[in-house]
Amino acid sequence: MKSRTLEIIKLLIHTAEVMTITEIADRLSVSTKTIRNDLKEVESLLEDSQVTLVKKTGVGISLVGEEAEKFRVYNRFAALKDMQADYTSRDRRLYILQQLLLGRKAPTVTSLQDELFVSRPSVYKDLDKVREWLTKREIELVFDSDKSLVLHAGEKRIRKAIADLFLQSETYDQIVEMVERAQGESTYAAMNFFSYGQKSDLLSVEEEDVNELVNLMEERLGVTFVTADRMKLMIRVAIAITRLKAGYRVTLWPETMLDLSTLPVFDRMKGLNSFVQRTFGVFLPEEEWAYLLGLAIASKTHTETPGWNASQKLMVINRICANEIVETTKKFYRIEKESIFFDGLSHHLLAVFNKIKYEKSFENDNLEEIKQTYPDAYQIAEKSRQIFEDVFSHPIPDEEVGYIAMHIAAAVERSKRPLRTVIVYYRNYAEIKLMKEVLKNQFHQLELDKVVPVDRMDTIDFDQVDLVISSRGVTVPEGVRSLIMPTVFLKGDLNRVTKLIRTYYEEENRKRLVRLQN
Repeated sequence: MKSRTLEIIKLLIHTAEVMTITEIADRLSVSTKTIRNDLKEVESLLEDSQVTLVKKTGVGISLVGEEAEKFRVYNRFAALKDMQADYTSRDRRLYILQQLLLGRKAPTVTSLQDELFVSRPSVYKDLDKVREWLTKREIELVFDSDKSLVLHAGEKRIRKAIADLFLQSETYDQIVEMVERAQGESTYAAMNFFSYGQKSDLLSVEEEDVNELVNLMEERLGVTFVTADRMKLMIRVAIAITRLKAGYRVTLWPETMLDLSTLPVFDRMKGLNSFVQRTFGVFLPEEEWAYLLGLAIASKTHTETPGWNASQKLMVINRICANEIVETTKKFYRIEKESIFFDGLSHHLLAVFNKIKYEKSFENDNLEEIKQTYPDAYQIAEKSRQIFEDVFSHPIPDEEVGYIAMHIAAAVERSKRPLRTVIVYYRNYAEIKLMKEVLKNQFHQLELDKVVPVDRMDTIDFDQVDLVISSRGVTVPEGVRSLIMPTVFLKGDLNRVTKLIRTYYEEENRKRLVRLQN
């Protein structure tokens, strides 16, 4: 049961007069649509009681029943209220943020105390955490003259905070759903204000309509967004339209507006205004279209039309930065297939530059794994921080350093070559034929150059050989590795050989590729 449902019952029990849905919605700072949905839960709660929820069209809502029965319902409500002690501080902080960012009425400490059923000191503690969350997003939380809690920040920062809140709660929703499935029913007590349906209640647009708009954006821009970024873009677009309908307009810096409005795709984006007016009932001014284009530009794509998301100046800066990172990497490693490394970085860095420019958040769920698995690449990527600060006077977060490290690690992996391998046999070729096929199929780390009998080893050019494999021991020059292997593999043999070959492969490539130690 949601806290808001309990609050509706409390209002109706303590109000002698009939209340309209609008009055209840105003008191709880939610939409009338949300109240209508919650009233279904109220009716369900009262089914086994002698108190009836009466809804009269044009009149309002009331509870009808004997006073004693109402008192029993009230006691049940009070018991449910006691359950609120199980709500975590995280639950309460999500609720407070929702009220601050999306509520129709500014909350007060007293209203939060009543709605959350906690002490005043608890509210203040939760507000300290909320203030910390907002401060990171450059939003100030202050008390107004009437002791209401209000936010001081530009519209862009408010919209970004709403998006962050929705995305932060997405994982929370999944955890709640997992707990409920494990229990077999929805009995989890947390105040999950951000389930799919409740997110829809907080916005004034339908998901299908936003999805169609993003489809049209992809068509006009000539791109295909990656799935994760597409979902985030849909949320940001929905928030933008909802805020605009509520009378909040975004303001861009003149230079940013000029950069975006002079891109060839800008007019194509504006061409969607008729669809937006028809579907959402709102007209988007040029500045709002520029804002949406900035969001699209900062999103990652699978496919795209070259140059759609950057001015000529940015393309030049992008290539300079990509080249700086490539050259920094080459100080530590010999890099082969350098053009692939450069092109991949250039494509990635366009999104990075646009995230910085349009103040979009950086996320990387694999950061810790990257640091642990590719520590050398991460240390090299750390050196790229100065490049960004020189160009943009803007530091890049660890999350982005992690992505650059992945590009560096991929470039090093591409530069590795297989071990140039010769197989030596003693009696006849047939004895090692099976061994050869197993090695070809099981080990991409080997390049099988030739197979020679032991009495022809003098024909081998050992300057072009990294590894000699035989079924018995052979003498090889210094600097060339040798490995004795059985002609027929048992499971234990294969595991041992796999470990040895991978070790040789990494050691030989490290010796060949590493220029400097980090």
